[in-house]
Amino acid sequence: MKSIGSYFRVQLIIAVGAFVFIMALFIFLYSSAESYQRLMIDTSTIFSSLNKVFSQGIIEDQTIDGIYKYVPQNRLGELKKAQDIMALQTETRAVIAKIQDVRTKQLLKLLQYFHVGIIAITPFFFLMLLLFIITDRYINKILIASKNMLLHFHQVLLIGDTNLEGHKSIQSFPYYREIQDMGNFFQLNLDLMNLIQELLTMDLSFSIESFIDQFGSVFCSDKYQHILPCDRFSLAIYHNYQNQLVAFHATVRGDYPVFLKKGFKQDLSETSLKKIIDQRQPFRIINRLTEKDTLSSRLLLQEGIRSNLTVPIMVNQRLFGFLFFAHRQQDIYTDEMGKFASLVSNIIRSRVFYSYALQKTLSVFGDGIVNIVEFKDDETADHTRRVSLYSALIADVLREEGQITPQKADEIREYAPLHDLGKIGIPDSILLKPGPLTAEEWIVMKQHPLIGGKLIKNANQQLVNQLGFGLLHTAYNIIVDHHEWWNGSGYPQGKKGMDISIEGQIVAIADVFDALSTKRPYKEAFPIDKSLEMLIEQAGTHFNPELIKIFTTQREQIYAIYQEHYVLG
Repeated sequence: MKSIGSYFRVQLIIAVGAFVFIMALFIFLYSSAESYQRLMIDTSTIFSSLNKVFSQGIIEDQTIDGIYKYVPQNRLGELKKAQDIMALQTETRAVIAKIQDVRTKQLLKLLQYFHVGIIAITPFFFLMLLLFIITDRYINKILIASKNMLLHFHQVLLIGDTNLEGHKSIQSFPYYREIQDMGNFFQLNLDLMNLIQELLTMDLSFSIESFIDQFGSVFCSDKYQHILPCDRFSLAIYHNYQNQLVAFHATVRGDYPVFLKKGFKQDLSETSLKKIIDQRQPFRIINRLTEKDTLSSRLLLQEGIRSNLTVPIMVNQRLFGFLFFAHRQQDIYTDEMGKFASLVSNIIRSRVFYSYALQKTLSVFGDGIVNIVEFKDDETADHTRRVSLYSALIADVLREEGQITPQKADEIREYAPLHDLGKIGIPDSILLKPGPLTAEEWIVMKQHPLIGGKLIKNANQQLVNQLGFGLLHTAYNIIVDHHEWWNGSGYPQGKKGMDISIEGQIVAIADVFDALSTKRPYKEAFPIDKSLEMLIEQAGTHFNPELIKIFTTQREQIYAIYQEHYVLG
């Protein structure tokens, strides 16, 4: 649009100048009229008060003070003290005449201002008329040139003749470059509108990971790289109570590894992002990450990222987190792109907030149910926490390998503590029995996956009825399948192999390992290495062999979880 704009730049500058001049003139005239109006009100009050001099022979001090503003040289105060009524009345008549003179002069000056203003405005109206005529002439030329270009296209397509009215090339048409730039401008804005429309019409998601993947698939696609270049789209959430930023999820363009992974934490005060909030900046651009020396920048450089565009997400005047647009080319981002990224943040902030809020609500819901079970069995609290962490070790590897989605990995971690939910329906005499269970008691105990599954299934069905989709499928699979065996000899349904949900397979390993490695009323704890060996022995019978390989190769992380979350009885 640079060339098209040059045709109207002069007219625009003149029009803006004329508008500013006229507005200034109107403001000045309005101010003068206001001043005259105040004069009339003040002097009318004075005249009304001066009537008492002639009727009662008195004058108020407040009136004398008001008169000094318009007639500084007067003897009213002096004559009042002398109580010379005749002289006071004579002086009052003189003062009234002088005030009337002030009013007349002010009115004449105001009329003169309006007269000069009308004379000054008249040329500008003729100038604006001339500008409209000139602008109309340019527009007509461009329309004629556009029509000729369309005729030329028609001639080339249908006749094959590239010679129209003496022109051998389309580029030789008058205003070709201007029309081409205008077309590029409209195309860019059309693409912007298409992008915004695509963002607004995306399906709602209750998972932040799914949300970021949806939007990341748009920004990291080839379709919109000319609008907002992006090789990496990610979200970090701000935890106010810890003053920490936590990397939540990232979508990457192309087959590149991610080194700045979910869970990466950093105090907000230790980052340059705090400056964005303190100074209320709409965005921040770092076009050369190689010049930064922070842990996060070093991890991004390992991924090949060289430029970064960061936009804060503000919800109810509070910091919720940051969106990150990153690229492998340095010096890629401009202020114009930053403004558009801010627009994107405003569009999606409510959706990302409510997705996160719903996800956290479900997590709290799960914790609440677990607390009910823990109330019956004190050991359950630490057990459910460890099972969750052990399950996450396997789920995270599967997520990195692309075998499960990030959303599924998070759900496994969040809902693993619910695996023994059904024990709430088991009598305390069986649940808390210090020794081995009888055959009859085992029959009752084996009902707990079905009891828990029924509870979750009913809750999920209510969500389906109300929202149109369920949110607790993963929780249901964990509860129902975590006692199934790989060879089909488990319970409650005797599922076999991949008929068992991946969630159930993962939690089964975590649950049995924790049972082996911790002390129970009916057994002593096995050492960690011995417990892992026992898992390996049951690979292919009780457990999925591939998942056993993943779990048993993470001994260091297993030891860390065990030492932090298990206190020997």
